[in-house]
Amino acid sequence: MDQPVTPHWPCVTRPADAEVVFSKRPFHHLQEMNLGSEDDAHSLFTVVRYRGSALGWDDFAIRCGGSFRTAYPAGRIAQIGWGCHRLTRLMILRDGIRVGQTAVAVGLVNRYFVEGIQMFPGTPSRWRSIMQAVLRFLGPGNYRYGSPWSLEPARDRDLLAIGQICIKSSHPIDVFAIDFARWPSWEDYLKAVSSNAKRNAKKAMRTFDDLSFDHRTGLGCLRHAGPHVRLRYGLYTRKRLSPRVLRFATRFTVRVSVLKRRCFSITATGAGEVIAAFGGIRFGSNVYYLESSARKNNNGVSWLMMLRLIKQSYQRAPAGAFVTGYHRHGTPLSPGLEVFRAQCCAVAHPTSEILFSYAATEPAQPQQRDQSKSGRYLRLIRGLFSRLSSCTGNETAVSQRSDWPRFRADLAPIEAARVPARGFDHGGRPARSALDGEVFSVSRPG
Repeated sequence: MDQPVTPHWPCVTRPADAEVVFSKRPFHHLQEMNLGSEDDAHSLFTVVRYRGSALGWDDFAIRCGGSFRTAYPAGRIAQIGWGCHRLTRLMILRDGIRVGQTAVAVGLVNRYFVEGIQMFPGTPSRWRSIMQAVLRFLGPGNYRYGSPWSLEPARDRDLLAIGQICIKSSHPIDVFAIDFARWPSWEDYLKAVSSNAKRNAKKAMRTFDDLSFDHRTGLGCLRHAGPHVRLRYGLYTRKRLSPRVLRFATRFTVRVSVLKRRCFSITATGAGEVIAAFGGIRFGSNVYYLESSARKNNNGVSWLMMLRLIKQSYQRAPAGAFVTGYHRHGTPLSPGLEVFRAQCCAVAHPTSEILFSYAATEPAQPQQRDQSKSGRYLRLIRGLFSRLSSCTGNETAVSQRSDWPRFRADLAPIEAARVPARGFDHGGRPARSALDGEVFSVSRPG
């Protein structure tokens, strides 16, 4: 979901995400950026490999409204899940300023965009041009684009408009989220919530005198693994589903271990036992509600916990979203989930997962790939080999001796031409960003 671009940034601190402190310098030039026509705009974008830090990657993804799957460590988990042997992180630049980024998991047959392309506010209208530049860099092959947790719109038509693309399959998905920006205050949102949900929450407060909530974040969520597993097993038993407790416990443990401080878990205890448990992820201004389980007769404790969590999320980011899950078209929709989303005013955001093939008619960007360190060493080795071969009378190698000055030039350092990532560059200096060269500092949480 694209965040609006404001003319000035106040000096704010976000300890929940990265404690990035921004200056008061304006960056409204993005609104005035002239990208040209859609036909030739792809030539204005440059694609390079990302060489920065995980903190710089996550901060830019948050700015672009990406989901938790755009986080730096989540990309590696996606690579392992898809069985790919390499993960490529790319930056999209215009005039040396980063305006987008994406991670692509490369497998033997397919290549997977990890949560699509994250574009800075002010550039979404150039998605086709940016995507074309990325595909030209990666080369021909089979690709998968889209995610069930992304609020990005479906890109089927945009892909077809690029050319040299054949869509093999497209699976529509509805991502349900509560858009807090629709209500000016929490009281206005609470009025829109179903009266039945509010009645159940009041019933829980009347029923349990000793009701308490335990809220944990980061690795502390592992202390709630036991209650989550027990309540989940009871849920499977009541609904006569195959018990997938081991799979649930594994995913819960891996998610908490990888994303750490972005994960949260809440349990409600009353009458000496755990009644309900919720789990999810906070990433940027959005909160992702991933799992919940409760006793059969919880007397409204689930709704009380849900309203408390939504209120905390609203107070944390009044312009954010509370994502309640997704539904793939063609699969059965749980009646209980449908009622829950309607009662808490969650609306559907259509998106899709697309499998397509790209047949490039133009060569990849050699000038960008040649700037890598491995590319310079490879050309140097080729030059040395050609000179050695020329001494043995190899006419083919002799014809390549004219390229030797270019190979020697590859030895020259090009640190000045390297584009640092958001955050700090390799020398510890503040890096150039898409925010009109603003100076900002990054401090890790205590």
